[in-house]
Amino acid sequence: MKFTKSFSTLFTAIAATGLCVSTVSAAPQNADKPASLQQDLAAQLQYVLEAQDRYIIKFKEDAEGPVAQSKSDKASRSISERRRARYVADTAATAVNGVSGRLHKVLARRGIAVATMGRYAAQQLSQRADVESVTVDPVRKPMAQTVPYGYTMINAQQLNQPDTSAMKVCVIDTGISAGHEDLPNQNNGLTGDSNGPAVGNWYNDGHGHGTHVAGTIAAYDNGYGSIGVYPGVNLHVVKIFDDNGGWTYASNLVSAIDQCVDAGAKVVNMSLGGGGSSSFENNAMQQFEDDGILLVAAAGNAGNTSKSYPASYDSVVSVAAVGSNGTRAWYSQHNDQVEIAAPGSGVYSTGKNNNYRNMTGTSMATPHVSGAAALLWSFYPQCSNKQIRDLLNMAAVDKGDAGRDNKYGHGLLDVEAAYNLAAQNGCNGQADEAAPAPVLPPVNGFGDTITGLSGKASQWVRETIEVPAGLEQLTFTTSGGEGNANLYVREGKYPYLRFNDCKSEQAGTAQTCTINAPEAGTWHVALRSDSGFDGVTLTYSSNGGGGNDKNENMEETYTDLSAAHKDWNRFTWEVPAGTARLTLTSTGGTGNANLFARFDRQPMMYQFDCRSWDSSDNEETCVIESPQAGTWHLGLRAREAYSGVTFQISME
Repeated sequence: MKFTKSFSTLFTAIAATGLCVSTVSAAPQNADKPASLQQDLAAQLQYVLEAQDRYIIKFKEDAEGPVAQSKSDKASRSISERRRARYVADTAATAVNGVSGRLHKVLARRGIAVATMGRYAAQQLSQRADVESVTVDPVRKPMAQTVPYGYTMINAQQLNQPDTSAMKVCVIDTGISAGHEDLPNQNNGLTGDSNGPAVGNWYNDGHGHGTHVAGTIAAYDNGYGSIGVYPGVNLHVVKIFDDNGGWTYASNLVSAIDQCVDAGAKVVNMSLGGGGSSSFENNAMQQFEDDGILLVAAAGNAGNTSKSYPASYDSVVSVAAVGSNGTRAWYSQHNDQVEIAAPGSGVYSTGKNNNYRNMTGTSMATPHVSGAAALLWSFYPQCSNKQIRDLLNMAAVDKGDAGRDNKYGHGLLDVEAAYNLAAQNGCNGQADEAAPAPVLPPVNGFGDTITGLSGKASQWVRETIEVPAGLEQLTFTTSGGEGNANLYVREGKYPYLRFNDCKSEQAGTAQTCTINAPEAGTWHVALRSDSGFDGVTLTYSSNGGGGNDKNENMEETYTDLSAAHKDWNRFTWEVPAGTARLTLTSTGGTGNANLFARFDRQPMMYQFDCRSWDSSDNEETCVIESPQAGTWHLGLRAREAYSGVTFQISME
């Protein structure tokens, strides 16, 4: 037998169905064979006829013909080898062309030719009388693995999940090059569907986009090629675009997600999009999210503020792109639906035909988030899709303007930080979910001292206090003990390294945080150290106030205010009913402070009732006619670091 047993078995089975070997469209002659069996064997035959591979063709040693026996043995062997070499050199091209193959090289001295051809052609060639064998030419490669910059930028290298079946990610795209050396295969975690006959087989990717996306998610950590965010994770591929990467419809996308859900995927990657929202599509996406599916899509590559869908639906995570320097990529769309940013420029990953390539776009940023979501979720399967989404957003590295902004969303993806946040505080990202920290009532007007605080490395030690209305200033200090304790303060929510209203991270245990005109309500205080601390004292106190008579006068002046770049000085002001005008001004000092005011809630960069930021220095004014009665929140934000600023509030 000159070829593999599997081919002999396959052709015997095909013959039994009565199918014509020369064409897959011939009608079966044996009508009593089940149609499904006939179709299955026809598909196998189509694969045999079309699949290309590279083969080593070895010619028989006696292929050059008999050698005269009068020569010595050594001379005879020499003549035989030369004649065989000539025969192989002269015959190889003819033999390969005869089966429509493509000849690559001839190793005449060794009696070998190397050619690419279909599997059926290889079987035909193996039947030649002068051919000893036809075997696959196996791949050899340098044993080196290129680690994409995005893999380390999002800290995926810090997490190791050997259980690749713990999650399944669905990639809706141009298909996948099944059999790629660096990706899951059909015998090991890879399944798929075609979203209609027009797009072709899901396991063929003539474009390469889908294979690249899949590699960013799941490329193996095997010492060569590339590496994915969650190496080897189970994949389900839905081919929704043809091999030209052409467009499709929103209805097809919804049905593709149905195919993902039916396959058991919990994270769906959509490196695709287009303009124009659809109520049908929006409602379907919301239903998918309500059913526990985490949907991730590309924000778009137009480089402007336009919205792309499905990314811009509330139920979908909209992913913006950054370059290798961590700053927004010029092509990345920026709008109020952008949720998180990830590496998208020059991303190295798997390509079609068992190759590797660099690609650029928010399409490349999206699988970083999908892979990270699946990786995080694999460690915390008890969390919901919405909790995984929130954890990634809470742990993102703040970029651009403070807090969420339109260019980066909540910031740059950091899957390790999200993992640590869940490890410390549970699925909601909040500490002590089962047993909230005790509330310490205000004493002696307002203030208290807590002694003997201790914490291990990376452990949060938290206290919660209720702050009364009308305090002019609230100060938190830590002192004494051993080690290093950093101080974090936040109103309404637990503070974290990147989420706080005030922080002090000096060496040692002596820290101070001062809040001007703190808002009444629940404040959370936390101590944390990278190395641990013991015997630390926490004190909080007010320099006055505590009643409701703050606005006995119709004006107030705060002097010598300062703030670092992007930091805030915040104040509250009670406006009585019937006030005709509220005037706010900032003057003097150095740097550049912008002025903001908002009723009932703290103002932010793009959330305010009045804003003054036109001046290049600290001369800003907000005038609010007939202000609503109640609490107004005021703020000076450092567009550039400022100091020595005077802030005045007056009413008429």
